[in-house]
Amino acid sequence: MQKIRVFSALVLTLGVVTSFSSQAHAQTKPVGIEWVNDYNAARALAKGANRPMFMAFGADRCGWCRELKSAVFADIHVQREAKNWIFSYYDVDGAGDALGQ
Repeated sequence: MQKIRVFSALVLTLGVVTSFSSQAHAQTKPVGIEWVNDYNAARALAKGANRPMFMAFGADRCGWCRELKSAVFADIHVQREAKNWIFSYYDVDGAGDALGQ
């Protein structure tokens, strides 16, 4: 549980710090992390690997979401810790099918 809190605090802190940057963002998927875009597949992988699952939701039209994808998820510290997790990302504009809804 402590590891989850530390990782969550790291992601949130990096998000706040990098939110003031003025970089241009044109990416459609988060970079630097291996993503699973199917909920059931991600859940099965997490269970099989006995690793926690991190679900991220965003949209290309959302500036803060683009910042999270290009700055926070691209950060080397987040990428290093991400190897211990199963990451799944869902674009909210098209997530209904990916989430089985």
